[in-house]
Amino acid sequence: MNYNRVILIGRATKEPEVKEKVTKFDIAVNRNKEETDFFRVSCFDKTAEFANSYVKKGKLLLVEGSLRNNSWTDKEGKQRITTEIIANRVEALEKKELIDVPESWN
Repeated sequence: MNYNRVILIGRATKEPEVKEKVTKFDIAVNRNKEETDFFRVSCFDKTAEFANSYVKKGKLLLVEGSLRNNSWTDKEGKQRITTEIIANRVEALEKKELIDVPESWN
């Protein structure tokens, strides 16, 4: 049996990018006080819509998905490999910003 699942909690390092129905962003995850790992996250469908609307630089996020390796040959002919998270769930972990409620609602 094979199993490929990852759950990360970290902060978005920049605003998300949208290209051809794919939303991508980077997340920084502290390993300890001195070390931080950076991961590329790709989202599709409803998860991409959520990420495009709610992921902002510095926001604390939970990302759940699977790992995928991408390989290609660069201009010098060297084989390159990157690993990214294919997210099936992205959740904002910080409180939503409060909005002003009109007095007529009280």
